[in-house]
Amino acid sequence: MLFNKSLLEQKQDESYFIKILENNQSEFDKETENILEQFKNGDSASRISLLSLNSGKAHLLYQYQNKNLSEKLSGLFFDITIYYNPGSEEDKLSEALGLVVDFAQKSGKIYKLNIVDVNKADPVELEEVRYSGDIIAVAHPVQISEGAVTNYQDLRGRANISDDPKNILNLTGYYN
Repeated sequence: MLFNKSLLEQKQDESYFIKILENNQSEFDKETENILEQFKNGDSASRISLLSLNSGKAHLLYQYQNKNLSEKLSGLFFDITIYYNPGSEEDKLSEALGLVVDFAQKSGKIYKLNIVDVNKADPVELEEVRYSGDIIAVAHPVQISEGAVTNYQDLRGRANISDDPKNILNLTGYYN
């Protein structure tokens, strides 16, 4: 529903889209329950795959940002990127993603989640985050106010998930 091109091509104001979303909220909630169940009961590979999709992120992370669709999003949020090598330590990545989903449900403070396959990543980017072969999470705060989005890259934190998946919570401490 959210990605229906015919809806996006229409020249409508924001309230039109809010009405559509509000009218379909119960259907979205049911789908969220199904996706959450898949996430909880899935194996590591399926959990990673689910949170690599926009629909998985929408249901498991982003919907908790703001419950009232007619209010503008504002506040301090968390932008996280996780770098990993597919097929390696997927159980640890899966555990860390579970902690991210729990954090999103409790706080609503996940702005964006990117899961990056290091085999497809830009080598300069990997050097910038000091990728060493371990699963690495890099995060920074994002301030949203009056429709403006400010990224605070200089406050970026880094956590080694391969050492312990719970290290991802060290990054969220800034937002608690």
